[in-house]
Amino acid sequence: TPEADWLRGPLGELAADVFASQSFRERGFVDAPAARRRLERHRTGRLTAGMELWRALNLELWAQAFLDV
Repeated sequence: TPEADWLRGPLGELAADVFASQSFRERGFVDAPAARRRLERHRTGRLTAGMELWRALNLELWAQAFLDV
């Protein structure tokens, strides 16, 4: 799947919002400041990190759906 492309497009906006969220920061599964930096570098083309960003995004969305009930 084209995660890298998706995260450089509209899905990048969702990821930025999720990575900036309080739940993402407080959950501590992923280093939130590092994820935000990597996403920014990925979105500007200075880094290719689609798969790892995709995993971090989906981990948080999963946690919101199944742990925050």
